Amino acid sequence: MIINKRHKRFNFILTFIILIFLVMVGLKITSSSNKIPLNKTVKLNISNSSNISKVQILTKQISTNICKNNTLANEIIVSIAYQHLWACGFSTLLFNSPVVTGDENYASDRSIPGTYKIYAKDQNVTLTGSDQSGSWSDPVHYWMPFLVNKYGAYGLHDAPWRTPNQFGNINPDSLNASHGCIELPEATAAWIFNWAPIGTTVVINN
Repeated sequence: MIINKRHKRFNFILTFIILIFLVMVGLKITSSSNKIPLNKTVKLNISNSSNISKVQILTKQISTNICKNNTLANEIIVSIAYQHLWACGFSTLLFNSPVVTGDENYASDRSIPGTYKIYAKDQNVTLTGSDQSGSWSDPVHYWMPFLVNKYGAYGLHDAPWRTPNQFGNINPDSLNASHGCIELPEATAAWIFNWAPIGTTVVINN
């Protein structure tokens, strides 16, 4: 009788241990099935990242071919849609940078698509003007005008009042866009000022 009790107790303990083992194995399998593979996680992070947009990806793709058919020693290409600038030396891309283009809400403030030439270069000047949004008096370090019309002069220049993350990220339909000029980070403006002689072609595309 004592032997039978011990036998039953042993069977109970053994059954209990087996049940615990099976529960633990089941939990491990469930946990493993819920894990996302590493490569899947990376893809999700990239697609949801605020630092990588479709515009940035397309801009990088354009950068690889933008100068391919260029035959000029110095050509600057500006895209309003991509808020970006490329500097070509013949078929070689020498420099590229985000920019800020003109406010599309006012005719006087638009960056007008077309082909132009830098006709002057100057340093440490103050750009002044006025439009429907008010007046301005902005000191800049580098000034390279390429167009004059009934509204005034338009050119490439640095914009010390901008923060670095604004370049390439200002909507042309917003009042925070430029007054028609192509605004550049200071390092970009310095590079172009030293690289581009008077007469350099500037192409502005939509």
